[in-house]
Amino acid sequence: MTSIIDSILTNISKYDNLWCKILWIKNPYIDNYEYQLSRNIPMFDSVAYKRYPKLNNLYDKLWIAKNQNIKCGMLSDLKNKAENDLPKYPFFIKPRYGHKNAGSKGCHVIENYNQLMYYIDYEDSMWCEYINEKESMTDFVLYEGKVVYQLTSNYTKGNNPISDEWKYISCNNKPSLKIESWLLNNVKNYNGIVNIQSRGDKIIEVSLRPARGGIYLKETRNKNVIQNINNIY
Repeated sequence: MTSIIDSILTNISKYDNLWCKILWIKNPYIDNYEYQLSRNIPMFDSVAYKRYPKLNNLYDKLWIAKNQNIKCGMLSDLKNKAENDLPKYPFFIKPRYGHKNAGSKGCHVIENYNQLMYYIDYEDSMWCEYINEKESMTDFVLYEGKVVYQLTSNYTKGNNPISDEWKYISCNNKPSLKIESWLLNNVKNYNGIVNIQSRGDKIIEVSLRPARGGIYLKETRNKNVIQNINNIY
């Protein structure tokens, strides 16, 4: 499955420049950046998963949730439960493994029994308590067991409970100290970028690559930041 996704992404990316020219829009992944990130940096989760096998547990969202004592479990375990034994509504369902899926595909807020039954047969999916807090995302840069740089984007609180409408990115944004502490306690012997998505001070997803192909890091247009990240890799 992973190799199929990689092949599809590679084939689609060939047409990026063509479509941008036809639509008269900027291609943010390659245009107008004097300082580029190294090709040694994995930009896709499937690539990072293969490169860092000792940290594969970070791509297991069920492990991430259990590690933080978030109420969770496999979606399939709810199939034969009585309605009174189900998690409290609303709760969230999503694909369990982050390196096999992208975006918000397979993510749903479950508000009643009928909704649950509609999605109950989703394979490799999990459920967890719904965390109704502000969402944010941070690209952490680790070197020799320390956070040497971070770039945090805060998500808008819109009407869509699954995805954001826009992000506010600033060097003044700071990640939760609890999240940074979790990172340093659980990611050992690794130098590079760790992307963490969170709600409040609870982590919902971890990736060993930068957000959006490194676009937010490149948008700093900071030579020292880009070169130092490249030097780590």
